[in-house]
Amino acid sequence: MKGGLPIALVWALAALGAAVVWGVVAYLHVSVVRPFMRLESFAQDVAAGNLDTPLAYERSNPFGRFTWAFDNMRAEIKRARAAEAEAVEQGKTAVAALSHDIKTPIASIRAYSEALELGLARNDAEREGYARTIARKCDEVTSLTDDLFLHALADLDRIRVSCEDAPIARTIRQAVADFGVAGNVALGRLDEARVAHDPKRLEQALENLLANAAKYAPGAAVEVEGVLDIAERVYRATVRDHGPGIPPEDLPFATERFYRGSNAHEAPGAGLGLFIARYLVGQMGGALRLEDADPGLRVALEFPLEP
Repeated sequence: MKGGLPIALVWALAALGAAVVWGVVAYLHVSVVRPFMRLESFAQDVAAGNLDTPLAYERSNPFGRFTWAFDNMRAEIKRARAAEAEAVEQGKTAVAALSHDIKTPIASIRAYSEALELGLARNDAEREGYARTIARKCDEVTSLTDDLFLHALADLDRIRVSCEDAPIARTIRQAVADFGVAGNVALGRLDEARVAHDPKRLEQALENLLANAAKYAPGAAVEVEGVLDIAERVYRATVRDHGPGIPPEDLPFATERFYRGSNAHEAPGAGLGLFIARYLVGQMGGALRLEDADPGLRVALEFPLEP
């Protein structure tokens, strides 16, 4: 018995030592090896573009903060990619919007050039007026191409809108005069008022609306008005055509970018005219509203009056 005690003690110590070793091995496996195996699998997922699966980690683990940092990197990469995709989309929209706007002054240049070629000007004063309009529209094309170059990789928020307290009736009158060579655009009531707006951008918005009316209601009469509404404290510029209008189911979405309703048919376009007009008016602190005019469509641009 006396000789057996040391042997039993040795075996006990050996078993204890083995248990300690296995415990250390298990601890290292759980605390070190398994997290690194997870990290390897995680790295492969990230490399393959899978940024939706989080990396499991335990803060109590010695490598918890280390693995947390890698999972935070995944979240940041995902956020950065989403921001990049949004920026690319906005850049495409800006380029498309500016390209669309270039077409409007070019259409005016063509119309006035044809009028001069056909001798539609009744006297020298009208011929000189047509020539001045062509020159001004050429300047607009130059300005828009500058914008296109400047914002080729930017979004619409970079387009400069500079409001000033100016006679809004003059801006409306100019837009109608520039677009009215075809003879079907009539200027109705036009109240004089000084309203905070960007004359260049408002003229651009109005010409978009007139171009839309000419495209989707060809040959139909178009009426433009500017009404000072004292009761509601707004100045309301409206463009109303007598065409087929917009179907009721399309009306709520007509100002969304690239949206083309069922009335578009084969008419060329990218679905940007109303979107651009709404954006520009919104940047001036105003609002764009669409109304079924039965027949036709009425587009109202409302600008708040100074208190």
